[in-house]
Amino acid sequence: MKKVFMLLLVSVFIISCGGRSGVKPKDNATKGRRILKSERVFVKEPLSRKYSTIVIPDFSFENAEIQKVDEIKDPDFKVAVKKLGSYVPDKVAAYLKSWKVFKKVIRVKKAKKTYRHAVVLKGRFTKITSGSRALRWFVGFGAGSSTLSVDGELIDAAHKTRLARFIQSRHSPFSGAGYHTIFKADGVNMAKDIARFIKKLY
Repeated sequence: MKKVFMLLLVSVFIISCGGRSGVKPKDNATKGRRILKSERVFVKEPLSRKYSTIVIPDFSFENAEIQKVDEIKDPDFKVAVKKLGSYVPDKVAAYLKSWKVFKKVIRVKKAKKTYRHAVVLKGRFTKITSGSRALRWFVGFGAGSSTLSVDGELIDAAHKTRLARFIQSRHSPFSGAGYHTIFKADGVNMAKDIARFIKKLY
């Protein structure tokens, strides 16, 4: 009787461990974990069921809070900021292509025409600061960190309905580099974050 009882206990233990002793069952919720600072998704099905194309225009600077703490007199600052409008979406497109997310990844200056079975990524910079290289170098602990913030959404190209909305920020709190390097680093990280979010929905 004791042997039967022990066998029953062992069987229950193995089943509760996912069929293999000592192995935890996989966490199916991992795929849905939040990637960005804020994510709102308005579709229940994966994007791949309805869409084969994503169109990525330049990001806008409408109503963006653009600050510059150090190197104020540097005339290249505005040029460096402007480049982000194409640099970040370029990198988003590159990541999606390399990961084979969507059959077509179309990079344009402006999304003027209507595309069939397509999603449009619209991005807007809300805050851009270069921070202070001196504070990052001498003080640290996040002082003088740069900020790159984006508010974006995914739109159905044909019906103009919103599929998802997101907010993301990137910072470089420890780098002693100037804003040219900082903006590129933050831009690449921002692009990768956005691409990962799109991949999750796809």
